[in-house]
Amino acid sequence: MNQNIFILGLLFTMIIITTGYKYIPPAQWIGIRKSLSDKQISPEKKVEIKKEIFHKYKYRTYLKAKEFKVLNLHTTKYIPTKKLGLAALVGLANAIDQFDPACPVGFVRYSDAHIDKYLLACVQLHFANQTGNLIKNKWYDSYWDCIDNQLGPTAQMILRLKFSPDFKPIKTNYQIAKITKLSESEINNIIIESTRFVSRKISNNFNLGLNLFSCRTQL
Repeated sequence: MNQNIFILGLLFTMIIITTGYKYIPPAQWIGIRKSLSDKQISPEKKVEIKKEIFHKYKYRTYLKAKEFKVLNLHTTKYIPTKKLGLAALVGLANAIDQFDPACPVGFVRYSDAHIDKYLLACVQLHFANQTGNLIKNKWYDSYWDCIDNQLGPTAQMILRLKFSPDFKPIKTNYQIAKITKLSESEINNIIIESTRFVSRKISNNFNLGLNLFSCRTQL
């Protein structure tokens, strides 16, 4: 799975590189920076320049949204690509509007920070808007998938006894030891080793889920 994601990420990068000729070359950016900082140029003309920048970089921005979806499948599975694309384009527009012509940082690098910010905000808003049983992609689903498919039956049983679906402790290690006939020390070690393993496996997941999982499973 990780290998497939890596390959897809490379493909998106190659697409961006091969279509780079459509973007504004460095020499032209020198003139754009001068125009945007020139007080003699009318606001209307500057708006036209900014529109041209948006037009040149909107395709690259949409590709970044698609790449973001592929690399964060656990948390973007139920978010339409078009919705992420729109968020990314809003980030691009925001970057263009706030870009300082005197800034030494290149526009692509500057805009990427804004695009990433809006993509993350889109995912956070998606989770915030979900309630009760209507939630289709809960932040913790990927962690239970990992537990059910990559841990042994004993570890699975202990984690199911220890935690609620959203990883809130529901039984003490003493209670679990009485049920499983294992010692409290064994229970503790299995929980620690298992949660560490799952954390590493899902380390590329969206930070919101990783933070909640790490916080709630800490003994």
